[in-house]
Amino acid sequence: MTRALWTHLVKDIRIEWRSREAVNSMLFFALLVVVLFSLAFPVGGEFSQKISGGVICVATLFASMSALN
Repeated sequence: MTRALWTHLVKDIRIEWRSREAVNSMLFFALLVVVLFSLAFPVGGEFSQKISGGVICVATLFASMSALN
């Protein structure tokens, strides 16, 4: 089952990488989310360091959801 999963995953990534339409929109959206989160919270300090990993995860998840159409 794992081999079949990886085979389909690699196939789908190759197809998306050829068109690059979805990849470019996902990267732009992820960058936009990170910038908006950085404006919402104070720069520097301990709090920003604590939430930075979560912000990157949220940006990645939002961007991947936008690729599902």
